[in-house]
Amino acid sequence: ANGNRQPVDFEGGDLFNIGAMNVSGKDLVTIALGFRFKISESCQTGIIYELPVVGTNMMEKYRIALDLIFRY
Repeated sequence: ANGNRQPVDFEGGDLFNIGAMNVSGKDLVTIALGFRFKISESCQTGIIYELPVVGTNMMEKYRIALDLIFRY
């Protein structure tokens, strides 16, 4: 559904919501490529590159995410 705050036709994807007025009926489908590296049994890290494939009308054109997991 449309928001009622900003008279624009884009949103922030799943990162944030600005309350755009002209987004009803617009879809967003993304694809992400990445890898994970196991440093040890209790520590691993990963990186992904995500970009839209349907509905390119969002604030960012692509996204890079990094993570670091510690297990105990």
